[in-house]
Amino acid sequence: MSSRGEPNGLWIGVAIAVPSGLGVALSVMGSNTSSLVGVAISASLLPPLVNAGICWAHALSGSAWVDLSVGGRGFGVIEYIEMGGFSFALTMVNIACILVTGIFMFWFKEAAPY
Repeated sequence: MSSRGEPNGLWIGVAIAVPSGLGVALSVMGSNTSSLVGVAISASLLPPLVNAGICWAHALSGSAWVDLSVGGRGFGVIEYIEMGGFSFALTMVNIACILVTGIFMFWFKEAAPY
C-alpha cells in the first residue's frame, strides 16, 4: 500500500499504463475488446484507486498503523491522506496515459481521422 502512495509510484504507474493503453487500442482494432480491456483495467486502474479508498478510510477512522518491515515507521492520519492523494493521482495519470497512448496507436495505425 505504501509503495502506491509515494511520488515515485507515479513513474512506475506510467510504465504499466502505457503498455495497457497499447493493448486496449490494439484490442479495439482487432475486435478482441473484452479480454484485453479487462486486463488493462485490472492492472493499471483498480489497484491505485482501491488503495486511495483504503487509505482515506483509514484516515477517516483515525487508525494508525506501524510497518514493522521498515523499522517501525508509523502511518498516522496525515500520512494516510497523503498516500490516498498520491494513489488517486496515480489513477488519473494512468487514465491519461491509457488515453494518450490509445489515441497515438489509432493515429499510428491510421484507424482514426487525426
